[in-house]
Formats: sequence, C-alpha cells, structure tokens
Amino acid sequence: MKMWVKLGLGFGIVLLMTIAVSIIGWRAMNGVVERVEKADDVNRLVKIIKEARQQEKNFIIRGDEIYITEVGKKVEELKSLASETKDKFNQQVNKEQMDHVLKEVEHYAVAFDQYVNLSKKCNVSMQDVRVAAHVVMDQAEMIRADQKQQLTKIQSSAASSTKRNQSEYEVMVADKLSKADDANRLIKWFLDTRKSEKDFVIFKDAKYKDK
Repeated sequence: MKMWVKLGLGFGIVLLMTIAVSIIGWRAMNGVVERVEKADDVNRLVKIIKEARQQEKNFIIRGDEIYITEVGKKVEELKSLASETKDKFNQQVNKEQMDHVLKEVEHYAVAFDQYVNLSKKCNVSMQDVRVAAHVVMDQAEMIRADQKQQLTKIQSSAASSTKRNQSEYEVMVADKLSKADDANRLIKWFLDTRKSEKDFVIFKDAKYKDK
C-alpha cells in the first residue's frame, strides 16, 4: 500500500476509535446524570416526608388546624414527586418500589386524617369532662357551705335559748358536722379522681383509668 493510503487508514482508524470512545463516554455520562437525578428525587422524597411528619407533630402539640393543611400539602408533594420519579425508572423493580411508596403515602394520609378526627372527638369529650367536673365541684362545695351555715345557725340559736334540750342540740350539731365532713370527703376524692384523669391523659397508662 502507498504511504498516503497507510497514513489515511491510520488516521481514519484513530478518528473512528475517538468517536467510539466519545459516544461511550457520552452515554456513560448521561447514565450518571440520570442516576444522580433519580437519587436526588429520592432524597427529596425523604426530605418531604420528614417535613410532613414535622407538621404532624406540630398539630399533635398545638392542635392548630393550619398544620392539618400543611400535612395535606406535603402529602400532595410526595404523590407528585413519587409519580414523576417512577416515570424516570426503566427497570420494573424500581417502578414497583415507587408504587409501594405511593401506596404507603396514601396510608399515611388516611391514618393522619383518622387521628385528626379522633383528636377532635377527644377535645369535645374533654370539654364535656371539664364541664361535668365543674358541676360536681360546685355542688359539693355548695353542700359543704350550706351545712356549715346551718351549723352556725344552730349554734347561735342554742346560745340564745335556754329551753333547748342539750341532747337534741348535740344530735343536730353532729348531723351537720357529719354532712359537712362528707362533703369535704367528696371534694377530696373528686380531686384525686381528676388527678388520675390528668395522669391518664399524659401517660396513657390504663392503671390511671382504673383509679
């Protein structure tokens, strides 16, 4: 072969090899970029679910309905991003993993809604408990005050009267003292009851409910 033909073939082969290496490198780089994008999407999923749980905790602590809305927004972000990420995957196993993520996000949303509804019912029940407790305390204190007032009248009447039978007077005094003491015990026991109620609300231990 002539020299220029050899040189031409040599340069041609080198050029073809360079093009082939460039194509392979370009495809590999695209693969890396795709994997980085997918990994970044998954990281964003983790970040959003953490944000959703933070808003969930805020609702549990503060009870403000604005946090219910925030959790709903985060759930929609999760669904949207999970669906977009699923479409980027080529392997079926990865698509199935994203389907599982979407399913669990839906379960989380349903469970949170159930908690919110129960929390609202609990708040209503606790308000009923408080109202009933105030009525009990008010009535017990009224009974105690009334018995003390009647006892004072009996003592005053006895002091100004010389005809009253001593034994009758003692019976009446003992009766009023006994009823006032009963009212005091009602108040004490009910305060103990309310303490156990608060302990149950805080610690969720059934022993306080039994008390």
